Amino acid sequence: MTKYTFPNIKSSTSYFDKLFCRTCFTVLSSLFLCSCQKSKEATLVVEEGKTVYDVARDSQVPVDEMAKSNDLQDPYKITAGQKLDVPAKKDIIVDDEEIQQQKQQYMNEINLIENTTNSSVNDNLVEEEKQLTNETEKNKQDKENQDVNEKEGHQSIEKIEDEKESDNQLINETSNTEKSRLYQYPISNFSIDDNRPFSAERGKRQDGVYFIGEGSVYPICDGKVIYSGSVQGIKTIYISHKTPDGESFVSIYSNLTEISSHITKGVTVVKETEIGTMQQPNNLFLRISNGKGYINPIDFLHTSANSEK
Repeated sequence: MTKYTFPNIKSSTSYFDKLFCRTCFTVLSSLFLCSCQKSKEATLVVEEGKTVYDVARDSQVPVDEMAKSNDLQDPYKITAGQKLDVPAKKDIIVDDEEIQQQKQQYMNEINLIENTTNSSVNDNLVEEEKQLTNETEKNKQDKENQDVNEKEGHQSIEKIEDEKESDNQLINETSNTEKSRLYQYPISNFSIDDNRPFSAERGKRQDGVYFIGEGSVYPICDGKVIYSGSVQGIKTIYISHKTPDGESFVSIYSNLTEISSHITKGVTVVKETEIGTMQQPNNLFLRISNGKGYINPIDFLHTSANSEK
């Protein structure tokens, strides 16, 4: 007679419990992994001036979902022409309030970065202006001392004043001739925006003038680049110069459409050097500083016929 041996009930129960648990774990893990995989609905190309928030809003997806799908790092900076994958709408739930909160957080972080950058640029410019002011004052003092030493003991104070007045007249006459040879307008085929003239009046202050025109932009005279880049999102170049008398001044070119690639800090430029380009609707904004304040560019350049351009 054949004997049948039945497994121990307790051991069998433990075996089925383990098998059941393993099966549940496998099923739940598969569901979890499937839920984590987001299908891609479309791929788009970022347009000029668009941010991650703009793309997410247009695609009706949360910013964080868009960032995760494209491995973007906080604060989610993107560039024009970049390709982005848009997660399928069925895989996400759009929450307008969440998008607004993410937008605000994103803008705060961008503003923090820009403020930090602008603060650094402004500190550098302030230091440059201080150095320029000190250099201008030193050159002026040296010239005055030289004039006094040459004339001291040979002429009376009254005669010195008369000669100084005569010299000033000669300098002014010579200056007009020198300007036509040394200086030029920064752009060809232009007109001045009369609706926004230079003004030093309180409440109507305008530190420079706007040139309406297109094409290449040139320095008003030979000089050295002391800054080239973006100031508060505006492409700007600072160039230091010296007058025939040795006095220093700075010309500032703002609102450029493009800055030439070779124009960097420390580069020496001449009148024929193209420093950038202009294209409508942008209008070139030119300022000139002598270290004490801004002067009217039109008065400074009015004798130049700009014939070389």
